[in-house]
Amino acid sequence: MSGVLLTGADGFVGKLLKQRLSAMGTHLNVATRRQKLKDDGPHTRCHQIDSIGSNTDWGPALEGCATVIHLAAQVPSPEVSADVYGEVNALGTGRLVEQATDHGVRKFIYLSSIFAVVENSSPNVVNDETPTMSTTPYGRSKRDAERYVERFAGAGRIGITLRPPVVYGGAVGGNWHRLQRLSMSGVPLPFRIVRNKRTMIAVDNLVDAITHLLVRTNNDLVSGTFAVSDNQALSIAQTIRLLRQGMGIAPRLVPVPVTVLRALGHMAGRQREVESLIGSLQIDSQRFQETFDWRPAVSAEDAIRQSGMDFAARSAERPN
Repeated sequence: MSGVLLTGADGFVGKLLKQRLSAMGTHLNVATRRQKLKDDGPHTRCHQIDSIGSNTDWGPALEGCATVIHLAAQVPSPEVSADVYGEVNALGTGRLVEQATDHGVRKFIYLSSIFAVVENSSPNVVNDETPTMSTTPYGRSKRDAERYVERFAGAGRIGITLRPPVVYGGAVGGNWHRLQRLSMSGVPLPFRIVRNKRTMIAVDNLVDAITHLLVRTNNDLVSGTFAVSDNQALSIAQTIRLLRQGMGIAPRLVPVPVTVLRALGHMAGRQREVESLIGSLQIDSQRFQETFDWRPAVSAEDAIRQSGMDFAARSAERPN
């Protein structure tokens, strides 16, 4: 058994990781809930998963696999209930861990989130020793899922959970897509004097970290839960400058006091969205880097600039 089961291969991280692993000649079993992906040559086989939860049958997708990389998840959305997060993220992971154990899988890599630990901001630097403070249904479901991976470890098996912060790149959706679209608009933005510090991770760096774990033997790995991130923490002003630099747009930042921005967010009922922009969330991922002898392949500055460039290029290709 030398195959790898990759879930969530149609997500923005999964797509890039699938391309990387396919280029390496990895024997891949790909599980997806959406439209069936095409088998890419002799080394990739795709399996349709109708839904992810406590009753999912992962058996066919696990055949011949020594490793599982579990990316599939219910991502945050206002329309999603706590029960759905629990069923998909927690119980779905538990079911996969159970069946992976029965099928003789030796390595399980799970993509959790730093939001299993904290909300969208923190006054203190967050590391692997930070007590769990998240109260959101999404964060709780991710922490519950991590516990299943912790139980997988042992008896010669390796269970590794990664906690990335916001993942960014030109093709990423969600809040990062909205920030890129706002930056691309060219309108003046009120962040010139915001001095917050936020650590994120470029999608290329996250894929590189996962690949690094995959190619190492179990003897070179240790089980555990690890924050993984870029090394630089940047302010929202720095981030927009870099994005617009990549887009070929002037910074166009104007000075508005943080107290005013927070007051406006409160009046509009958008406190969480505002805090995710102007609040600080610094991540210390040195333990992961030192444990596995890994460093981010690209700097945050270069990656954000490239993200803006890629977003602008993709926007130019879309029909009006």
